[in-house]
Amino acid sequence: MLRSTRHSTALARCGFRRNFYSGTLGTKRSTLRSKALVATSCVAVAIALGLSRDTIQNDAPAINPKKSVPTPSGSSLVSNNDSLEAVVWGSNKNHVLSSSSDETTPIKRPELSPILSNTALRDLAVTEEYGVCVDARGDIYQWGDGFSGQLARSDRPPRPQKTLSGKDISSVALTPNKVVALSKKSGKIYILSSKQNQQDTQKPSGSWSLSKLWTSSNTEVDYIELQTNVKLHRSEKFTSISTGKDHLVALTSSGRTFSLPLSLSGNSSGQLGLRKVSVRSDSSSPSLADIELTPKAARDPYATATPYIRTSQASQEDTVSQPAVASSVEQSKLPKDDDIRFCTTLYEIPTLQGIKVAQIVAGARATYARTEMGGRVLAWGANEYGQLGLGPTVTLPHVSVPTEVVFSKTAPSGTASTCTNIAAGPGDIVYFLVQRKTLGTSNRAFDVLACGMGQWGAIGNGLFTNAQGTPSKVKLVSGVQEFHEQDQTLRPLEIYNISTSDTGHTLLTLDTAARTGPGANAGRDLVAWGLNQDYQLGNGKRSSLPTPIYLTNDEGNRVALQVKEAPVSDMSGKLWSRKAWVEQTAVAGPGCSVVYWKLRT
Repeated sequence: MLRSTRHSTALARCGFRRNFYSGTLGTKRSTLRSKALVATSCVAVAIALGLSRDTIQNDAPAINPKKSVPTPSGSSLVSNNDSLEAVVWGSNKNHVLSSSSDETTPIKRPELSPILSNTALRDLAVTEEYGVCVDARGDIYQWGDGFSGQLARSDRPPRPQKTLSGKDISSVALTPNKVVALSKKSGKIYILSSKQNQQDTQKPSGSWSLSKLWTSSNTEVDYIELQTNVKLHRSEKFTSISTGKDHLVALTSSGRTFSLPLSLSGNSSGQLGLRKVSVRSDSSSPSLADIELTPKAARDPYATATPYIRTSQASQEDTVSQPAVASSVEQSKLPKDDDIRFCTTLYEIPTLQGIKVAQIVAGARATYARTEMGGRVLAWGANEYGQLGLGPTVTLPHVSVPTEVVFSKTAPSGTASTCTNIAAGPGDIVYFLVQRKTLGTSNRAFDVLACGMGQWGAIGNGLFTNAQGTPSKVKLVSGVQEFHEQDQTLRPLEIYNISTSDTGHTLLTLDTAARTGPGANAGRDLVAWGLNQDYQLGNGKRSSLPTPIYLTNDEGNRVALQVKEAPVSDMSGKLWSRKAWVEQTAVAGPGCSVVYWKLRT
């Protein structure tokens, strides 16, 4: 976490005097006993390569920061005490970062969050208008003006409000109108409204049963449980979810992929991987109707052309503005986009049947799938900014068929590239974490590749580029190695986490805590780049950055995200565990950034 200036001297005792090199981005942090080494290679991607993090502890002296005093930029609140404080900075115009005042001006420097204090969470996500978190018990809490409405300061809840409970939720994914939640134990997926005034509990229809009575007594809001169009295997359950602006994708424990439209625009760019779905035919009726959500490009191939080469321009525009639905359903009778019962069935993606997928991720209007075998990536959906990564020869604005992304052009000859992770936020940019291995040797390196809309520098290649169709290396964090004193060798430095926002800034966490030897407990370095209009990069400035920078404190030491054991309470303040492993996690939201304590699973 981030610490006040008067405690910054403890950073040196927490391991900041360590031997670390990272190409041109890093600087020599201490004097080696024998000779200086400078690294030139790769940032890591594969977190699941057997690196142990279970014994990492924090050895900084205990401190007791005043919670009422904001902390200055880049400082660290790392401590050995039991305090678990979140730190926030950036846009606060809808009171997502702080509800303690009526001020909606940006938070210029990282400060303690009164909303997420003294707790560790399973998951956290924020949009421009509201925030959602999952506490240690698996209950969902919501806050922000988009949730509670524009309330006066005296009426504004000081803490997040519990909404969905009793479902053992492990993760959440958000859209402007809906919250999608995944149950850890059962693997079930639930949807509830993002607005408090639309969460009035509805009594279950049909006959009463013990199960319905139990379900009703364990939740405070109206919600739905999603079904599937095909039967899952006996032990199969959903393990991950991801949302774009208008669509949801989900992955099962067997590697099967499913998608669902969250509004009539849920397949505007072909991001679903299918077209025909069933929706409610009337907002007041439970009956279903089959509709076909046809991508814009299929309805009007000249949608992006000039008026001079379009035929029947007026009629074309009318066609594109409305989804193609079954003739038996009137447009006026279709449910509204913010209706949580718009579509309640997850559909298996036909073109991916028989392909075991390890990860599926939704961009704003695109979808990416990483195969379990070979680490190959398939992408489909919107491609106006080259966000599918299909290269300069694919200039189609929309691709509705899963198409392979080729990484060999970014690697030297004689190497094999394998994608180990995909990070795509609700915007038009995607990051591929790729491992390169030299054929016939054990040498490996790691790259962070980006493509899509880089108008504010989110590509990280030193340029402000509107469109980037070929995956490009993020400069200064691709090709990083560090020196290990224990065995006197250079090793690739891995990536621990990456989070990107729809407004164009990215937070990347380096896995520096996994090292052995001096400085091993100093924590994970935090790197940021991209849009900085609302001070979301945490450096106290507003100029956007097209290349990554380390977050540093006033003394020039790097901010380090910590791992420790501590007592954990739920959001209501009740003790959940007397001792649990927690780690600081960085989240990039729309115009803002949050560092919170996350429970390690």
